[in-house]
Amino acid sequence: MKKILYTLLLSPLLVILIGCSTAQSQYGLLQMFSITKSASDIQDMDFKALYSIKNNDLCAAYFDSKSPILHQEIVRRNLIPSNQWDDVNRNVLIKDMPLCAVLASQGKPDGVIMGQKVLELHYNDNTVVLDKLKTHYVLQNP
Repeated sequence: MKKILYTLLLSPLLVILIGCSTAQSQYGLLQMFSITKSASDIQDMDFKALYSIKNNDLCAAYFDSKSPILHQEIVRRNLIPSNQWDDVNRNVLIKDMPLCAVLASQGKPDGVIMGQKVLELHYNDNTVVLDKLKTHYVLQNP
């Protein structure tokens, strides 16, 4: 009886602990990106409509389209240094790249984990770690 009781009490806890990383990763995505606008919705917007789009959504949408209109809006907002556009367009990550440049070169991540000092962007075959204290610059790209 005691063994069954322990098993019943511990089973939900194990499920919670095992699923915690995935839940945290999905929660991070919800915090960083809009759930109402897809990349294709953003790509079809004119300049006036783009004013209402969050920076992260704008940069991730650029990855999918390489649209000149999105490029102009990113430049207008000064989100990517001019010397990093070649790397962004070649989908290359470099150290000290800002968050928008990472999103524009890699797209929307599959998951995000937000720590106090770092931000982890999880992609299918890669994890990018950014320093939140330096306005999200790449620390490492394992």
